Amino acid sequence: MKEIHTETVIIWNLILGILKTPYSILMFIFGKYSLRQVIEPYHKLIKGLLEPRFTVSIILLLIISFITSIFLSEELFDTLVLYPSDFLSYNFYTLITHGFLHAGLTHLFSNILIIYIFGRVVERELGSKNTAIIYFFGLVFAALFSSIINLLQGNVLGGIGASGAAMALVATGTLFKPFNFSYLMILPMPIFVIGWLAIFSDITGILNATQDGIGYFAHIGGYISAIIVLFLLKEQHDLKKGLIINGILALILFLIITYV
Repeated sequence: MKEIHTETVIIWNLILGILKTPYSILMFIFGKYSLRQVIEPYHKLIKGLLEPRFTVSIILLLIISFITSIFLSEELFDTLVLYPSDFLSYNFYTLITHGFLHAGLTHLFSNILIIYIFGRVVERELGSKNTAIIYFFGLVFAALFSSIINLLQGNVLGGIGASGAAMALVATGTLFKPFNFSYLMILPMPIFVIGWLAIFSDITGILNATQDGIGYFAHIGGYISAIIVLFLLKEQHDLKKGLIINGILALILFLIITYV
């Protein structure tokens, strides 16, 4: 399996490359360095960012799908949207197609950011093939889960977006590498913090029952799907360890929030 470096390694290599650049340029001026040697740190940066092949590929596909959807007629666009009863009819294909549609650039960018950060972690640990399985299983399972809940609640509104699949990656990354550092908020932060903030936000959204257009039940379905698919992939040992570690971390965070 091709090595995928951590974000920390990439960040430090970039910093060292930037610090070395003035010297490299000076050596280039005096004919001691080639242009390739000058730009080598930035070439390594781009190469490092593109290491998780499935993650990068699905992001590119989401971007292309978003651009394409802009030119679709309203009627055609609507046939690709997921409606709660679709899985009971011939429109079951929307369980997948809805994941390639987004409501706008903000919606698209937020999903892409989460997919890249957690997809990178998951792909480093489980490989491209298993990451793809987790992603698409999460996409379909989250769609089914949210559809059933919405039907029971009498909600007939359609849904779009890859957030269910993204949350499957969030759950998997949080379970397998909770102490892996991410730079989502500029400063290094363990991904279990980001993961649990996302889970807390979704639970709060469901309890408050706000009409903000966010598919909280799809997110919950994504989290659940990760546990199911990891069990099916025979990752029971790491799954059990991840659940125990995250249970302890969740308890600590709860005590901090409650008593500090």
